[in-house]
Amino acid sequence: MCMGRSRSFVRNLKFHFLLVLLISTAVATAEQLQFTGYGYTLDRGEFRYTETHTQTIQEGLVTDWKVIYRDTNGKIIARKTLTPGNHPAIPDYRLNIPDTGYIEGIRHDDDGNVTLFVVKQDKSEEATRTLMPEDAACADSGFDAYVRQNWDTLLSGKTITFQFLVAGGLKDYKFRGKRIHGAKFEGQPVAQIKVSLDSLVGIFVDPLILAYDIETQTLKEYRGLGNIPGENGKVYPVRVSYYSMPPKEALDSIPNGE
Repeated sequence: MCMGRSRSFVRNLKFHFLLVLLISTAVATAEQLQFTGYGYTLDRGEFRYTETHTQTIQEGLVTDWKVIYRDTNGKIIARKTLTPGNHPAIPDYRLNIPDTGYIEGIRHDDDGNVTLFVVKQDKSEEATRTLMPEDAACADSGFDAYVRQNWDTLLSGKTITFQFLVAGGLKDYKFRGKRIHGAKFEGQPVAQIKVSLDSLVGIFVDPLILAYDIETQTLKEYRGLGNIPGENGKVYPVRVSYYSMPPKEALDSIPNGE
């Protein structure tokens, strides 16, 4: 009896050791990446806010993504959470602007459909639209993953076309993107991408301009319509720059000067 109990104890000990080892290995493969963007008005270059991104990355994939927006005094004005999961180009996400009650986002269902939802600042009920995305589609910050998926095509100078889902308007648009040569950021060459509506209407709508590090494929700058409303309650065109060091005008907006 004593011998049987000893063998059982050893087996249990080995099992628990293996379990702890597996959990430790899983935790060790996850890492966190943090970076900050500095938002300015596009027309006058006036500093307006910071957006601090925290990504959890496991096996090369972003599994969790949180963004905190702060005004020039460091007050939190908005929060966004994204869960890319199996849909990196169209992540589940939720943007919340607490002072106004505005909420927007996207959620997936088990059938492959996505639901765009929004709660306007003067409304209390959620408005929704459900649709099946096209094969070439992206939404919100998922455009970042979509660029990487089409990196070689873009760098070769070819044009890509895709469906872009806009949760705040419960709409989808057909866009096209193409690389623009000759751009630099902080003195270094970058891959600049121009994104515009893929229709004649696009002639009258300002394009989005994004700049990516050529080696790391990380976003360095965004120019286009923002998602944080101004004093009049409307969103406005912005330039969000992901500088390697915080600019002087943004130091007060970063907690503890970090």
